[in-house]
This record gives sequence, structure tokens and C-alpha cells, in this order.
Amino acid sequence: MAVRAYCLKDNMVVEQRLDDVGLKSGLTWVRVVDPSSDELNYLSRMAKIDLEVFEDCLDETERSRIESEDYILVVYRAPFHEDDDIVTIPIGFIVKKNLVITVCRKSVKSVGNLAKLLNYGRGKFVFRQDAPGVVFSIIDKINDEYLGVINRVGDTSDFIEEKIFDISRENVQKILSLNTTLAYFHSALSANLEVMKILRKGYLKPFRGECVELFEDLYLDTMELIDAVKIQRDIINNLFEMQSTIVSNELSVVMKKITAVAAIIMVPTLISGIYGMNFEYLPLSDYVYGFYVVIGVMVLSIVFLALYFRRLKWL
Repeated sequence: MAVRAYCLKDNMVVEQRLDDVGLKSGLTWVRVVDPSSDELNYLSRMAKIDLEVFEDCLDETERSRIESEDYILVVYRAPFHEDDDIVTIPIGFIVKKNLVITVCRKSVKSVGNLAKLLNYGRGKFVFRQDAPGVVFSIIDKINDEYLGVINRVGDTSDFIEEKIFDISRENVQKILSLNTTLAYFHSALSANLEVMKILRKGYLKPFRGECVELFEDLYLDTMELIDAVKIQRDIINNLFEMQSTIVSNELSVVMKKITAVAAIIMVPTLISGIYGMNFEYLPLSDYVYGFYVVIGVMVLSIVFLALYFRRLKWL
């Protein structure tokens, strides 16, 4: 189902029929993933909120932000695993009275895992406080997923660093993929931090009182995530620079060897070219051992240049 509702009943987490959910219900979390137009229209009528608010949450380019009317809209970007890449997508939190509706185009792994926990009747901690507590629990799981991905990026970069001298297309692609992921994360977390700044100051009526401390913790967590991303980006950039330096050094070594070989071949080629000229008289042309003298000079030049370039460590 694209729409599922959860609430706490008799100290047990239960899934509630959508028809029984309303603004007069108890504390309820409605999870909406890739809804149809009919489902969006139903939610709009049930919550008495403009349809455009729900549609904005489905826009994958939507930036993290807060909107306050007779409801509170919090847009927060979360990690999303797309094929072999990890990007970020927006998830919208619509809070009105005791109703918390999360809306996103694709299923976020951390939120999905939390929903699975509720499906098994567990996860009562989600409903221990009012609607802001539900928002806190979900965002806390999203931040945990950010941290998990960043740690995996760190492990991968450590592995690549050990294999840094194995210059391969695969290593370069991995480094580029990690750098792209961290760029997405930095942009998303910077916007998420602005959202946390507002929530932790208690400017919004439902997000006051004890819940301010919860969002203060989330604010600090987000700052730590940004710092971790910066550290990993610096490591990845260093890996890029190291790869470039290694490639340049290896190219330089190859060019030195080619230059040395060319120089060694050049002297015998020059001598043989001179003696190949069509003149009546050339030095040593009448000498009975002239041929051997010329060959000896060629061999000596080869040996001398080979030893010289070897001393320079070009060979």
C-alpha cells in the first residue's frame, strides 16, 4: 500500500484503517509513499490541507524548508540508494494537531525499517510524546542512516587508499562515486541544518516545551554529520591528488626511459648514416680495420650512454 497509518492503542502499536484516521484521532503517523492522485486528494480532504502541499513533498528537487500555516510542513532530505549510487530525496512532514503525515516519492530505507518495526507491533518509543516526538524519531533514524553511509564511505576510502598504487579504472570510478555521494550529502545536510535551527529555537507553536531539547540534539547531530562529510571529502580529494601524482610520476618514468633509449640509438644511427653517404672518400674507408673501428665506436657509445643513463636512474 502507498498509504499506511500507525497509532498507539492500549499501549500497543497497531496499524489503523485510513478511514478511521482524522484530525480528531489520537496521535497517528500516516506514512505515504508514491501515492496515487486519488490518495492525495483523500489525504487533502481528510487533513483539510491544500493538495499542492502534498504535491510539493513529491518533488524530488524540493529543498529542505519549513512552512507554517494552520499546519506545519517540514521538508527534510534523506539518503536514497539508487542503483549503485546514493543520492538524497525530500521527505515531507505535515503536522496538524495529533496527525503526522510523511510524504515522499520513493521509500527511504531508514523510514521503511522504522515502519517495519511498527508492523510487528514494536517501536512504541515513536508515540511516547506528541506529534513533534514522532517527527524527531523519524528524523533521528534518517540521521543514523546518513552516519551509516558516511562510515561506509570512510571504510571504502581506506580500502582504496591501501590499493592506491593499483591504478585502475575501477578505483578511479569508485573515488568519483564517493565524491559525488559526499557532495549530495553536504548540500542536503547544510539545508537540513537550517531546518533544525528553526525547530530547536521553538519558534513554531507545536515544537515548544520539552521537544526543543530533542531538536537541539538533532541540530548537533546534523552539525557532526556535516563535519564528518567534510573530513571524508578532504580524504577523497587527497586520494584524487595522490592518484594524479602517481600517474604523473609513472608517465615521467616512462618518458625518461624512452628518452634514454632514443639517445642510445641516436649515436650509432648517426655514425652509420654518415658512413652511408655516397662520397668517394670517408675517414677510415681505406683502412683495412676501418669497419671494426667504426663498429667499436658505436658499441662504446652505446655502453657509455647506457651506463650514464643508468647512473641517472633513467634506465
